[in-house]
Amino acid sequence: MVKKLLILCITLFLNNQIVNAQDDRFKAVFIFNFAKYLEWPTEYKTGDFVIGILGNSTVEQFLVSISASKSVGSQVVVVKKFFNVESLERCQMLYIPFNNSNMLPAVLNKIGSNSTVIITEKNGLIASGAAFNFVLENGKLGFELNTSTLNNRNLKITNELKELAVKVY
Repeated sequence: MVKKLLILCITLFLNNQIVNAQDDRFKAVFIFNFAKYLEWPTEYKTGDFVIGILGNSTVEQFLVSISASKSVGSQVVVVKKFFNVESLERCQMLYIPFNNSNMLPAVLNKIGSNSTVIITEKNGLIASGAAFNFVLENGKLGFELNTSTLNNRNLKITNELKELAVKVY
């Protein structure tokens, strides 16, 4: 009986890990594609196109894999990990994993009015300054979009991206 229970727990754990990895892969695809549906200010179209990740997340490995030898416009994509808010540097996009959601206010303070797109995955953060927020809708991964935040950061968004959003603010 104990052995069966242990096997069931291990199976459920592994199944959950596979589902989480699949979600993280989809998040990486979304993040990479968000860049293609936004129009960046001129000063953000030079040098590398930096996608930052605040802290540890398996999304990082998928982003590195997806962006290898790809570009956004004429810019080479670089995925950069930041361990804390103080180490943040200029980047076009910044992904804040769920476990670092409490850092959003400090991130917003640090980046000021820069044209950095903030991407989160915790309910309510879309109203707190995130431009994109991942959500599960009917068991499927989707995203919320805050057009006001993008406009305030001097970014233009295509209608195609608006149509893909689960909810637009």
